[in-house]
Amino acid sequence: MDADINRIQQEIRSINSDTVNKIRGTLDLLAEIYGQVNWSIYELVENSDNVGSKNVVFELDGNRLSVINDGLCFTGEDFERICSVNTSVNRDSLVDRSFGLGFKSVFNFSNDVSIFSGNNGIRFFEESGLPLWKIFPHVVDCLELKSEQSTVFEFVLGNKRKRIADVLVGISPE
Repeated sequence: MDADINRIQQEIRSINSDTVNKIRGTLDLLAEIYGQVNWSIYELVENSDNVGSKNVVFELDGNRLSVINDGLCFTGEDFERICSVNTSVNRDSLVDRSFGLGFKSVFNFSNDVSIFSGNNGIRFFEESGLPLWKIFPHVVDCLELKSEQSTVFEFVLGNKRKRIADVLVGISPE
């Protein structure tokens, strides 16, 4: 695994209870601000564009949404960023998106998220029972990607499937 997931896990496990509460408060604020499914889809497209993706594919299969892009794979730093939260953010800094926390909006429609990029696979899931499950990565076997230049996000949708389907129907290539 290119990313040091074990180190990230150890760091998260060592967080004291006051900081855990601050992080949970920040995650709650993110859920409030980025609560719309439309915003989450926009973030996934924008993140794909930021890594030079020429193609973004949304596949809705049963109760699972896969979002595949052909941009640059995640770096170790990218994995670290996705597993962190800056607790000093506030409503104004989130609105101007200066901290890049928009990806966390996906937890508004899924409580089981996997990311496969390069040789790495991680999963965040509520059933883990961890208080910081939205940032605690679990290593999973990587999918056999069609290209080394692919990243796949998989989301178990639960009761949000219809809402996601409605949003996806309204997406335009522009």
